[in-house]
Amino acid sequence: MLLAHGSSNNPASRLGAERIAESIARSGVFAGVRTAFLEEAPFLADAIAVSRGPTLVIGMFACEGLHGADDARQRVTELAHSDIAFAGNVGTFDALPEVIAAAIRRARSPASKFARLLDAGQAC
Repeated sequence: MLLAHGSSNNPASRLGAERIAESIARSGVFAGVRTAFLEEAPFLADAIAVSRGPTLVIGMFACEGLHGADDARQRVTELAHSDIAFAGNVGTFDALPEVIAAAIRRARSPASKFARLLDAGQAC
């Protein structure tokens, strides 16, 4: 279960989380991948209610800030289910620096648009 911020004003957070969930689901590693949100439906409790089996909740937050450290953990704790666990926030995962470094390497490859902009002095 990916737990993201969501927003009643703009669908971007929801759509981004749903794209990531779909990509993970296509990998076939998990029996199911769903999304839940802090600020819009489906909220975590509602998404968990229709899930089957043990559920691992992953916060789609960059760090242990207000939503990551407090809200995400609190929502999982409030569910009080022994088969639901909070795995932390993606921004705190040990592999994240390598993911970022790989993105930078791809962006700097000669074929990338960013590299062309950088060479032309148009990128920051």
